[in-house]
Amino acid sequence: MINKKQFIIAKKKIHSSDYIYVELKNNYILSYHKDLNIYINKQYEIILLGIAWQVKEKKEDPVSEIEKLAEKYEGYIPEEEILRMEESWCGRYVLIVNEKIYLDATGLLGIFYSREGISSSCMMLAEIMGLPQIIYRPTFGFNWLPGPLTQYEQIKRLLPSQIYNYNDQTINSRQLLATHIPRYKDEQERIEAFSELFSNSLHNLQDMFPEKKILIALTGGYDSRTLLALAEYAGIDFDCYTLDHKKISDGDVEIPQKLCKALKKKYTYIPRKKKYSKELEKEYIMHTGGLADDEDKRFYAYGQYRDLVQKYGNIVLLRSSVWETVINYYQKFLDDKGKLDIESIYSFFVANELVQKSLKSYFEWLEKTKQVGISDCDRFFWEQRNASWLSPIEQSFDIMEDITSLQPVNSRFLISMLADFPIQERRVKKHQDKLIAYVCPELDGIEYAKKKHGINKMIFNRVGKLVVRIRIMGISKTIKTYIKLMQEERNLKKLKSK
Repeated sequence: MINKKQFIIAKKKIHSSDYIYVELKNNYILSYHKDLNIYINKQYEIILLGIAWQVKEKKEDPVSEIEKLAEKYEGYIPEEEILRMEESWCGRYVLIVNEKIYLDATGLLGIFYSREGISSSCMMLAEIMGLPQIIYRPTFGFNWLPGPLTQYEQIKRLLPSQIYNYNDQTINSRQLLATHIPRYKDEQERIEAFSELFSNSLHNLQDMFPEKKILIALTGGYDSRTLLALAEYAGIDFDCYTLDHKKISDGDVEIPQKLCKALKKKYTYIPRKKKYSKELEKEYIMHTGGLADDEDKRFYAYGQYRDLVQKYGNIVLLRSSVWETVINYYQKFLDDKGKLDIESIYSFFVANELVQKSLKSYFEWLEKTKQVGISDCDRFFWEQRNASWLSPIEQSFDIMEDITSLQPVNSRFLISMLADFPIQERRVKKHQDKLIAYVCPELDGIEYAKKKHGINKMIFNRVGKLVVRIRIMGISKTIKTYIKLMQEERNLKKLKSK
């Protein structure tokens, strides 16, 4: 099960009966798992690994676009042509052209690199380098390891704003947002255009999995409801599900049922009936290197994903974490000049030494490479919350039999369209309310979940973080941090009330 659907490019093979080998240029060997989706052109110059589909209606599927581009240029393909082609794709994939690595929109198919090569698995790359097995253990306040560093000094994580050449080991920057977005005359035209593009994208996705059942992960919040509404508008065939967990709110249990009843969709709630499996937990951690610790690990260890498979058979899960990329989620860490305050991030997340070192490296990259049309706090979410936290969680699905997990808004084109909505709307998700109202008015009037967890648990967590922050920062700086956070919460409430 470990290393399923992974790959590595190095000058040595990964020896496994489940792996296939392809000789590339400059004595490199591509080793990939037999179940990994892969396309290689005849000249071995272009490789597409993972799952990619087209968003735009009048453009061809990714493989057809690759073949046309390779035929047109017969050798070196200009980078601007590659970027223009790929910006309207969606999915979880890696594109390799002439030994250069291009990540999917938010880096959900993560890439790790060293002088020895590249891999979708940090643990596989360490193994081929002869390094000892090191599992990362997230800290109390920071449940993932931010990039670009890893638990290995010799291995780094590639960021979505980076293009890496594994042969000469150089890194260049790329723009995160798509550069060929039309200008819409007003917000309504943007809403209509986004809805049609998303509808076309979902149909292309569905065509890739004709024998699999599509399931939407549903909560009582905005993001999964937006996906639900757009899927209903598209008219694709799907059901919905919710997985029980320790911190689940009443709203996240009750509201999904109301949403599905309004749309007459089948709904499944998977409780935690089975015992927690330490063996499955270990398998999960070994596969991901421990780089993110979230509820999905427990869903897997409790056998809840296996319960979904037993009910539906071969399934595609559509999930919604990427929607928050444009909402200025990390606004609370901006200083008076609109720049991210790294000390505030250290203290808020109670960062350990490795986290601080990695964030320092990231901030140096951020200062060196400016982005157009995206704030620093949205960029931080894009490259850290998505590419460093969500990426290993999505990687964990690779070890699960008969399950494919996808984030159907993971497209530069779609994210860029969302980023064009006014910032005041994005911060409180009013742009998503407008999308839902346009594509699925049947959901109008159904409330959203209010996150209410046990008071004892909440006090324990907050007091625990407070104590650690005081120890690290001192009383004075801790008080200033909390005042700033409370002011940010008040500002958000004001925006929501408008």
